[in-house]
Amino acid sequence: MALVNCEECGSQVSDRAAACPKCGCPIGSKAEPEEHEPVEIEQTGKNYKLGMLVGGAVFLGGILFLAKSDNPAVGIALTGIGAVAYIVAKLGAWWDNG
Repeated sequence: MALVNCEECGSQVSDRAAACPKCGCPIGSKAEPEEHEPVEIEQTGKNYKLGMLVGGAVFLGGILFLAKSDNPAVGIALTGIGAVAYIVAKLGAWWDNG
């Protein structure tokens, strides 16, 4: 960082400053602004989010049904259906945004 003289008032100003702090005169040798690459934001569709939510809820419901019921076949079926629905929705979101 070097000090340069202001063209208007003559005070010493940093070469990185945009303007003189005393008089406001723009500094001619200011540093180039950094260029940033744009950030790409991937958005997951609402249908996939809903599918993951429903699949997860059915999966958890199946586990709860499995723990509290005397008939394990229904709990196993609900757990399997929920897991498959969640995985299909997750793969669909990945496929569209991949």
